[in-house]
Amino acid sequence: MMDTIVLINGVIMKSGFSFILCTIMMLGLVGCKKTAEQEITVLYQNMTVVFDKTADDLNKSKTGKEAAGVLLSATSKMKKLDEQSKALAEKYPDFSIDKNPELKKEMVNLKESMSKFLKSVSSVGVKYASDKDFEEALKTIGSNM
Repeated sequence: MMDTIVLINGVIMKSGFSFILCTIMMLGLVGCKKTAEQEITVLYQNMTVVFDKTADDLNKSKTGKEAAGVLLSATSKMKKLDEQSKALAEKYPDFSIDKNPELKKEMVNLKESMSKFLKSVSSVGVKYASDKDFEEALKTIGSNM
């Protein structure tokens, strides 16, 4: 019976057309489910952003207190990313990066970002080694890890 009228979002349509439209919408929603590769790619990209930004902010810091604030903020973000990483590892226990070459680029970017971060931490660590605020931040980070 194509003469039945259905009201969807203020638009009146014939039931046959609305059935087709609803089917297409449902298929679209089902197709939106993320794959392991997509979720892990997003995680790696987010980690890269945090490491890059932290390195840049550490390099720009003018005082030990400022560098300490950068490290404390980054530590909080890194803990959240670590929790996400653990959740993904549980969700996808059989996932292997080695078997997913499309993640290679993200892994290379992440490794470069981590290297940049470590150089910045080392440089700032030497620069503010005797700064009380910086020392306190390192103690706080150490006790929270």
